Amino acid sequence: MDWIANKLRQEAEKEEHWVAKEAKAETKRQEDLIKLAEKVEKDRKREAAVTKKNEKRSG
Repeated sequence: MDWIANKLRQEAEKEEHWVAKEAKAETKRQEDLIKLAEKVEKDRKREAAVTKKNEKRSG
């Protein structure tokens, strides 16, 4: 009976490890997406500023 309990405990610990690892990976993916969105927004603002500056020059 102890063998079965130990085996179940080991399996539960493995599952906890993989769940924690996947949660960490998901957090990293979300952080990367936030950084990408911030970069896109910054680039969009820069492009808008350049466009506005060019419009002033030409007209």
